[in-house]
Amino acid sequence: MFSLPPQLNSVLLMVAQRLAAVPKLRWLVGGSAALALHGLALPRPPRDLDLVSDATGAEHVAAVLTAGDQPVSVVQLLAPVDDAKLTGLRARFSFNGVEVDLLADARSRGALGTLHCDLHVWWPRRTLVSLPSDAGEVAVGLLPLEYLLVLELVRERPERADLIAAHLHQRGFAWDAFSGLLAAMPGLEEPLYDVLNRVVPLARRAAKRRAKRKADKEIMDFFLRRGEHGPDKK
Repeated sequence: MFSLPPQLNSVLLMVAQRLAAVPKLRWLVGGSAALALHGLALPRPPRDLDLVSDATGAEHVAAVLTAGDQPVSVVQLLAPVDDAKLTGLRARFSFNGVEVDLLADARSRGALGTLHCDLHVWWPRRTLVSLPSDAGEVAVGLLPLEYLLVLELVRERPERADLIAAHLHQRGFAWDAFSGLLAAMPGLEEPLYDVLNRVVPLARRAAKRRAKRKADKEIMDFFLRRGEHGPDKK
């Protein structure tokens, strides 16, 4: 069962309720809060809230978050960010001591390449969760775990990547979600193979049993090909 610390949960509910009033506004929860809401058991509970949108959506999100009567502090106005690890638009807010980090059209950079958080790609794959509130349940969209796994690989956080991969193995992989990322980031194949190999043993009998499960069939085939030909052969 997913859960957030009470104060963070309260801020997310407030944000979601405000943004629900804007028709067709696309935004998703990312970061540690998204992992917790996906059901992962994190070593430490999330303390802040990461939101992602596109450039147009971010302007609406920023305007809505600062328009209400809830105590809010604007830490950083929506503005371009361009450094060694990230490009895009970024704004930061503080609600009742909880920092809210808003990113738009974000491109995370690392040794593996550049990972684009493109909502045209990830919005259809979002995971929806319902949070209880006094006014009824509130729907919140999360970045998919496949994207969050690759993000942790780009950021070179192997422990977090292993945690996500293990959860995906239990839930079932959406292998086609990786296809576009592998095409755009050739350097991703080896680290992705390695992390999945750590959480999904490649013994042939186990691989054959798992291959019978429809949800994991394609990734098991991928493992078997890599096991037969070696990680450096295509």
